[in-house]
Amino acid sequence: MNRTQLDAFVTHHTLNAATVDSALNITGNRPKMAEWRAFAANSLTWGGASALIAGLIFFIAANWQDMGPMGRFAFEQAILIGCIGIAWLRAADESPKGKQIFTIALIGATFSAGVLLALFGQTYQTGADVYELFFAWAALTLPFALAAKSGALWIIWACILNIGLALLCGWGNTNNFGWRLFNRFHMNDALVLMIPFVVNGLGALICILKTGWKEPKFANLQRVLLTFLIVYGTSACLLAMKAHRFMEDKFEHGGTEFAILLTIILSCAALAWHTLKLKRDVYPLALIAASAIAISTTYIIKITSRGGDIGIIFLIGFWIIATSTVAGIVLMHYVRAWHTQAPTSAQTEASTS
Repeated sequence: MNRTQLDAFVTHHTLNAATVDSALNITGNRPKMAEWRAFAANSLTWGGASALIAGLIFFIAANWQDMGPMGRFAFEQAILIGCIGIAWLRAADESPKGKQIFTIALIGATFSAGVLLALFGQTYQTGADVYELFFAWAALTLPFALAAKSGALWIIWACILNIGLALLCGWGNTNNFGWRLFNRFHMNDALVLMIPFVVNGLGALICILKTGWKEPKFANLQRVLLTFLIVYGTSACLLAMKAHRFMEDKFEHGGTEFAILLTIILSCAALAWHTLKLKRDVYPLALIAASAIAISTTYIIKITSRGGDIGIIFLIGFWIIATSTVAGIVLMHYVRAWHTQAPTSAQTEASTS
């Protein structure tokens, strides 16, 4: 029985302090001095590695005037080759320490590849758009993420890809090749944002189908992908509502906005159904609730903005407070209910396996 299951068991049976103390000792869930040392060593290792990677990257910026183009490229390529070499030497080491060094080395190689691409673009001024750098960065470092099989590296890779998608789809200069291509197909802003929505949706679906929320190291990756999914979906909904002329009850671009709204609503409904079915993580429901509050508040502002009445401000404030309170109560209900059911779920899984 792990600590989560033990906490749920204690809550369900309302055990007293003495019984809880005995249960911690019996189940081995009380941290020992060796476990505290391992936790401290692991934290210091990751902190030191992060500081070292950041220091190597900023070393070039701090000595930009003194190094020259060849010196910058040689230094950065040496870091990249060194990180890949360390990862290659540790690839066959199955010990926890070896796997940690292997992952850290690939993370260093991932950031070094991005710095090398940025250095190339800054030195030669190729005229490429910024989103192309991030897409190239994601493509070059995808083998590192596949080799590492690390949730942390996959999160970094997903963030790199999503920055590229955000830059492509309008976060920045819209006078680029991507937008010229979108204009050729007569795609409006809301429809363009459906591209990263679909990309993140497919990524989240693959994670859910592959791990089913059961593998802890990929749980945070699923949350990150779902966060990007809801952010892009909410933004697309807001842009679709902006293009919609409520007073005339018409859509300026036919049924495009309606299709976008329907797609996002159905996607959120499917995600909510899957989350309620598994009863493991309330985070997707929190994302859906936040999106619903943002969209509904924008709708109220849209339909009441022509009145000019100061009372509308109080109405909007009341709506935000009321919906946030209701969402918090419902979410905490599910947190407590699923936490209490954890021992039963664990016993069911153990009996079926």
